[in-house]
Amino acid sequence: METQIKKFVLETVGQSLRRWTSHALRKKLVSTFGMPPRQAGTIIRDLVAAGELAYTYHLGHSFLEISFNRPVCIAHGVVLKPPSITYAPKPEETVIVIQPGAAFGAGTHPSTQLAIRGIEYAMQAKNGCRSGAGTSVLDIGTGSGVLAITAVKMGIQRGLGTDIDPCARVEALENIRLNRLSGRITVCDQAIAKLTGRYSLILANLRYPTLIHLLGLVENMLEEKGVVVVSGFTLDERPHLRACCRANQLASLWQAADRRWAAMVLKKEPAG
Repeated sequence: METQIKKFVLETVGQSLRRWTSHALRKKLVSTFGMPPRQAGTIIRDLVAAGELAYTYHLGHSFLEISFNRPVCIAHGVVLKPPSITYAPKPEETVIVIQPGAAFGAGTHPSTQLAIRGIEYAMQAKNGCRSGAGTSVLDIGTGSGVLAITAVKMGIQRGLGTDIDPCARVEALENIRLNRLSGRITVCDQAIAKLTGRYSLILANLRYPTLIHLLGLVENMLEEKGVVVVSGFTLDERPHLRACCRANQLASLWQAADRRWAAMVLKKEPAG
């Protein structure tokens, strides 16, 4: 029974849109399972001690979130882990080392996880992104660098991450170094409109208004049969975004959702 209750707690915290305080979560357990408050508190403390849950602080208040101070499987074969943790990957797994930073977290946000799932699909699907020699990825608003790192580790030859936030650029470069990819991924603050060249894969985990603004530029920067992974928009915004993608000759290959967030994999349609 206790195992089922712990599973319920992790699902409640991991899948909810709200932030959970320890007090609110304890009340939830009491009302759902009819257990004494002390027992509910013990279960929560045990999950924190086991590294399943962690406290985060926001505007002077503490909240419980799923802990990423351990290896976490984000997609079918992509595992994120902090640098302090040793992990022996399975043959089919791609391990990404991410140091939680001040500008961005450690890949815990649903939009980041959806983008990683999209990259995995794009790299493995028959009609997805090509890999190997001569391929390149552009990660717009790279943040922690996790998306560019994932794409390169899954087969793209070289990458470029862009971000206007200097703190994010520092953190991205550190994560690139931790993954031993300093020679293959660069980071800059260059405006997208000023970049030259074409890319095999373009990544954009950005909010909806920014994505709409960038679609025309993105289509022009893709190589023939290039692929785009977009994330950071909501389910309510997805229909209009899909229409805008079609208007820019980008056809949807894959889509997924997590809570209210959504992501898509798009492919440049042949000219004519």
